[in-house]
Amino acid sequence: CAENRSLLPALLEPLLDVAATAVPEALQPVTPVTVRATAGLRLLPGEQADSILRGVRELLARYRFRIGDVEVMSGADEGTFQWLAVNALLS
Repeated sequence: CAENRSLLPALLEPLLDVAATAVPEALQPVTPVTVRATAGLRLLPGEQADSILRGVRELLARYRFRIGDVEVMSGADEGTFQWLAVNALLS
């Protein structure tokens, strides 16, 4: 995806389609979808990362959901989510 934003739909549309099926149509406009990128995007040059985030926003705009944050998460946040995921898997 770093060099080719055209790959974004193949990665994200299946997830968004499941969400569109699971969330009642009447609630979709008030249901935020937030996308938070991880370390891979933090490593890219600024304009390249910004281009990918713009592509994600453009893709989200095709759906009825409210677009929440589309951003690169901090390393601290990423570590917190990894800790939660590992603990959930161990439970």
